[in-house]
Amino acid sequence: MKKVLLSIFLLLFGISLVGCNEVLHNMYEVEVTGTTGTLMNTIPSKIKAGSKFEIKAHPITDVTLHVFINGEEVAMSHFDSDYWGYEFIMPEENITIYLTYDQFYGKDDYTFSDLYYWVDNLENVDKVAIYNQDYSYKNFSEIYYLTKQSDINRMLDILKQPLEKYGLTEFYPPQEDNIEAIEFNTTIIYYVGEHSYELNFTNNMLYWNDFSSSQIFKFKDNSYVVPNAALEYDLKTYKFEYDGLSSDVKRISDDSFVERFFLINSIEFVEHNGGIPGVEPIYYVDSRYGKIELIDSHIFKLNDKYYKVIEGIDYWAYNYFQLGNRSNVKYF
Repeated sequence: MKKVLLSIFLLLFGISLVGCNEVLHNMYEVEVTGTTGTLMNTIPSKIKAGSKFEIKAHPITDVTLHVFINGEEVAMSHFDSDYWGYEFIMPEENITIYLTYDQFYGKDDYTFSDLYYWVDNLENVDKVAIYNQDYSYKNFSEIYYLTKQSDINRMLDILKQPLEKYGLTEFYPPQEDNIEAIEFNTTIIYYVGEHSYELNFTNNMLYWNDFSSSQIFKFKDNSYVVPNAALEYDLKTYKFEYDGLSSDVKRISDDSFVERFFLINSIEFVEHNGGIPGVEPIYYVDSRYGKIELIDSHIFKLNDKYYKVIEGIDYWAYNYFQLGNRSNVKYF
């Protein structure tokens, strides 16, 4: 009887060992990397193959958490204010879970359609503006407006160029990349009726950004250069750029302070070749560009040249502060 009981015990013990070995054999290691601080639940160091597991993360406004397992992205399975969920079936191998808010992680090649929702539906473009920004504060920024269909088509061709992800904050191309260092900041603006759509380029590289992140892209064709000058244009205007400081409005007679002006970049202007009002200016804008004498609501003088405001007139210092109603205008 004892021998029978011993045999039964050994049999059951052997079965249990086999079961344990089988369980242990099906357990695979899990490594968690990246933005782990967003996790709401603990991810075990080992998970049984074939079992379902849900990663839970804290929801955050204006960003999306991307979860990768061994380089493959896991789709979000739960999206609500309580948590973000990412459900997966454990494979029969060790895995690395990588968490990131970088929406461009794991992919290098892009098209403009991948980056901008409006590209595929861009039709009936009325005009295109080439806005070359100059932050030297010595020269004006320039804007070229194009309305000829051939010129518009040339600007639309930009959107056909394939792109490659570049460094997150690197604006200047390194020497080894064989990219010509072109020092310019250009914004291409497509106008469709009352709507406009922009592309921003710095040194011939696309600068993409949204509410919470940014990314630099370069053209896969290193020889391609964004058209940043127009041989023919319908209109050329100039802009001041804002330097983050006030351009104070002062009286010409005694340089006394009148108002702080922060909207210097809100206007577009052209060279004025028409008649000059017979007015002796009373006010000027003390700016990084020099002493801007305010002649009237549209005309100003800078470095012995006259200019006329044609866009954003309500935001120009003379009108914004209603200087014409404050002073006794002197005519000559």
